[in-house]
Amino acid sequence: MVFDEIRKRDLRATVVSFNTLINGYCKLGDLEEGFRLKSVMEDVGICPNAFTYSSLIIALCKESRLDDVNVLFDEMCNRGLIPNGFIFTSLIDGKSKSEQWEAEIGTENLSTGLELDRNINELGKKMSGRDGIFWVFWI
Repeated sequence: MVFDEIRKRDLRATVVSFNTLINGYCKLGDLEEGFRLKSVMEDVGICPNAFTYSSLIIALCKESRLDDVNVLFDEMCNRGLIPNGFIFTSLIDGKSKSEQWEAEIGTENLSTGLELDRNINELGKKMSGRDGIFWVFWI
């Protein structure tokens, strides 16, 4: 589609051009094209960044594809990328609207809070800077 035109005209794609296209397709609800472009991006040697993952994760959350969200979120963290506030807002919103929310935090943890505290501490370790402090405080 648009990326194919960039190739035909012998233009050089950048992380910004890929992210712009991925974000646009995700906002249109075309996750298949968004993920295809992420694959092409990686194939040409351009590493997805936090914005790339943010666009895809937000779109997956809007479609309630939370298992896919978890896989993509883990991939992002394993690559050493730090989730941003948009990602956490989408995760909280998406998971709070699903039945997975209670299963993930556990009803027994609501009374003791011990497991929840441990999860928040782990989350805090994955994050740094103002966003991390804000989200740990907010949760």
